[in-house]
Amino acid sequence: AIRNDYTFADAYSNLGNALKEKGLVDAAIQSYYTAIQLKPKFADAYGNLASVYKDSGMIDLAIEFGKKALEIKPDFPDAFSNLVHS
Repeated sequence: AIRNDYTFADAYSNLGNALKEKGLVDAAIQSYYTAIQLKPKFADAYGNLASVYKDSGMIDLAIEFGKKALEIKPDFPDAFSNLVHS
């Protein structure tokens, strides 16, 4: 999907998820940021950033991006869960 449509933010977020699962955290983070650049109100990408930062021990960033995800989408359970566990 990314090769066909460079503005498809969901694809970059999904790519970030796959990269995170492979342990390629820096590449995953870059994919999430690209998704956010393409779609600034993309709560899922902010939530994914919060999750990867939490898992990496970067709690301040996890909280920052978790709050941003909830600001955009207040009923986002994954973002809320990440904040509670940060």
